[in-house]
Amino acid sequence: MMPAGNEPDLESGTRWGVFGAVLAPVLVAVGVLGVLLANGALALSFVAQSGSMDLATSGLTGTGFGVVVADVPTTGGHTPTARIGVGAGRIDGLCLAEHTDVLGQPLTLLLTGGDADPASYEIAVDGLLLDLSSVSGVLNAGGQVQLNKSAADVVVNAPGLALDGAANRFGLQASTVQLRNVRATVRDIVIPHLLDVPGFHIQVLAGSHGCP
Repeated sequence: MMPAGNEPDLESGTRWGVFGAVLAPVLVAVGVLGVLLANGALALSFVAQSGSMDLATSGLTGTGFGVVVADVPTTGGHTPTARIGVGAGRIDGLCLAEHTDVLGQPLTLLLTGGDADPASYEIAVDGLLLDLSSVSGVLNAGGQVQLNKSAADVVVNAPGLALDGAANRFGLQASTVQLRNVRATVRDIVIPHLLDVPGFHIQVLAGSHGCP
């Protein structure tokens, strides 16, 4: 007869077995996606709406920059967020860490892209749009800068890209922008053609991991 003390081990083994069975299709899908990307078969926009994604980049430069305070829907109401738009921009290296759970087990979907050259700004992000719940970094805005502009009037000069700010909210608009050493927590993000950037890589990691 098996000692009673071994029963929790059996339960744990069963739980991880089910977890592996659920995770396997995810890993296969990620692998297929990677092959398609390597062969140039995909050039898609990346859209996420999670509220729990970490973003890190060493630099962003662009034109047509706008920031507004906007409300995003949450469970039971709305919460204010900083919404940023860039009409035409380029990024120097990028990391996105999406946190999720499968059967109660934490997982991280880690997306990275870029090269090793700190001065190349190799990732095109024309039409970048993101909502941030927190952000740190260095911001330099240039050209014609309009501070405390009505959020309803802030535009970023990108076809089809609207910040949808309200008339009674804060807004900032600038002709050019440079951001350095950016780390942020993202609620919503739209990056056109992220899946076609140089050095694009996807990993599924057990546990909760942030960007390096």
